[in-house]
Amino acid sequence: MTISLQEKKIEKAVERGVLKALHKASLDRQLSQALEDIREGRMSQVFSSAKDFVQALHKDVKQLRSKRKY
Repeated sequence: MTISLQEKKIEKAVERGVLKALHKASLDRQLSQALEDIREGRMSQVFSSAKDFVQALHKDVKQLRSKRKY
């Protein structure tokens, strides 16, 4: 829903059950960034179960720890 408030377009978005009023320009910027991330392949993979997710998470942690300098 878009309304005009003091000559500024405000868009309402529901986030975690809380109604937030955001500038339409802010939402447009976030949407364009999200679409760019998708085009560039910067997305997380889809997991078929929570177990698969946890296994991948542990694998990523091991890789990060092996690269870390102390």
